[in-house]
Amino acid sequence: MGKLENKILIIDISSNTVKVGLISDDLKLDST
Repeated sequence: MGKLENKILIIDISSNTVKVGLISDDLKLDST
C-alpha cells in the first residue's frame, strides 16, 4: 500500500458493539 487516498473510516458504537468499516477505493472491510 503506497498511497492511501479517499479513505473513509466509519466507527459505529452501538451498545457494547464497535463496528469499524474501512472503505478504500473498491476495497470494503467490515469488522464486527
